[in-house]
Amino acid sequence: MTSKQSSAPTASPASVRTDKRWQFWIDRGGTFTDIVARKSDGSLVTHKLLSENPEQYRDAAVAGIRHLLGLKAASRFAPTWSTA
Repeated sequence: MTSKQSSAPTASPASVRTDKRWQFWIDRGGTFTDIVARKSDGSLVTHKLLSENPEQYRDAAVAGIRHLLGLKAASRFAPTWSTA
């Protein structure tokens, strides 16, 4: 008898995520804006807010990102864009 070797992929050290940046996915709808974020530790968090709320923020996506990062409304942050 012969045995088959498993062809299941295994994680190599090069494929393990070491990036310390957050990633954000945004769904901006007519009523609500939903944000899903992958934190630097790999865990996922979500936030939902009204798409339009001019008394509280100019842009729902930016307000949601600030909320998830724990930044105050007036705090500035510099996004790094990636297509990966």
